[in-house]
Amino acid sequence: MSIQTLFDKMGIILTFDEPKTLSIVEVPVVSRPDPYVVRDRFVLCGEFLEHYHYNSPYIKGLPRIWHKKSSFVREKPQEQMLDNNVKRARSKIRRLVNSNSDLTCFLTLTYNRSMTDFVSSNAYFENFIKRLKRIYPQLKYLAVPEFQKNKDYYGNEKIGGGNIHYHLLCNYPLPNFENTLDLQKFERDFQYNIWQDGFVTFRQIDFVDNVGAYVCKYLGKQNFDKRLFKKKKFFYSRNLLLPLVVDNFYKICEFLNFFDVSAMDLKFEISFDSEFFGSVLYKQYKMKNFKDFFSSKVVCT
Repeated sequence: MSIQTLFDKMGIILTFDEPKTLSIVEVPVVSRPDPYVVRDRFVLCGEFLEHYHYNSPYIKGLPRIWHKKSSFVREKPQEQMLDNNVKRARSKIRRLVNSNSDLTCFLTLTYNRSMTDFVSSNAYFENFIKRLKRIYPQLKYLAVPEFQKNKDYYGNEKIGGGNIHYHLLCNYPLPNFENTLDLQKFERDFQYNIWQDGFVTFRQIDFVDNVGAYVCKYLGKQNFDKRLFKKKKFFYSRNLLLPLVVDNFYKICEFLNFFDVSAMDLKFEISFDSEFFGSVLYKQYKMKNFKDFFSSKVVCT
């Protein structure tokens, strides 16, 4: 074993200063949190609370051991990989949207020409976001691309596939429209000055009880296109609030002392089997009087 290899294992870096004098720099060792058993997991997304209960607990925090992939291991079918990818993307979208209640402006962006290339379409979309940020620097958004059908009215395959359009949920402030004509005029001005590549349609979502689930419907297996394979399924700004995940037993006890689950409305419950965690019980709750709840929980320092 060489000296260099020995020092590498000890976490020491050898450097040579001028004139060729040896100096030793110790690398700080980053402490890894202690592993712990996970039986329950709570995810707080705004006024919604998700609870996962695992009948087969697992250990979190163990160091990963990388093994060389065997040539005899059978990979999952592409259909199953697609299903898993869509489920993960939909869960993340739902949690991000529910964690940011100020995302109340919903609009659809379409092109006024044939647009089937995903890379080119994303470049146009990024330029649109830059223009919108110049007008409203506090912009927060989440966008989901969607593809039209690959076949036309007569059942013929479209060259390059269906056109691309975007569903955008953001916090852009909208004026109060007295009638439909005012809304249409605002849409025309918006698409001419800001979008600049086609048409814009605004939609009211005040009546939606679960906005996260409402946006998720635009990302499903039936809307999934092969052009999205190994690509980003959705886009969002970095200033979005992230959901709070609690799975440590002691932190869960502190969490439940603050949030009384029995006083919340149970919105959804299901039991399913997981490939890695066995039987899982999932529950979704919604807090009553969300804003009043947090105003009464203010901690004075």
